[in-house]
Amino acid sequence: NSSNSHSHSSLIASPDTLDGNTPLLLLASRPTHGSVRIAECLINLGADAARRNRHGDTALSLAVRAAALSLAAVADLKQSKDASLAAAQTASLAAAGESLALARYLMETSEPSIHVANHQGCTPLTLSIEY
Repeated sequence: NSSNSHSHSSLIASPDTLDGNTPLLLLASRPTHGSVRIAECLINLGADAARRNRHGDTALSLAVRAAALSLAAVADLKQSKDASLAAAQTASLAAAGESLALARYLMETSEPSIHVANHQGCTPLTLSIEY
C-alpha cells in the first residue's frame, strides 16, 4: 500500500543523528558480503546515492575509503609476515573486494561525480590513494 511505501522511503532517506549517514551511506562505509545487492535495493526504495553526510561524503567516497583502508590493512598484515594473520588478510581482502564492487556499482548506476569533494577537500579519487 502507498502509506507503507512512503514509510519505507522516508526510513531509507532519513539520516542518523550523529553523522548524517543514511542507510546507504552506512552500508558504503562498512561494506559486507552482499553490499551491492543491498545498495541496489536501497536505491530502488528511494535512497539517494548523491546525498552527502555531515562531513560531505557520498556513498561513493565512503566505499572508496573503505576499500583503501582494507587494502592498507592487507599491506600492513603482509609486512608482519606472521602466518597466524592469514585469516585477517583474507578478511581484509574480502572487505576490499566488497568495497570496490560497491564503488563500481555506484559509479555505473548512480552517475556520481568522482570530482565531488568532501569537507576536507578529498574526492573519491584522492581517497583511493590516501591510505
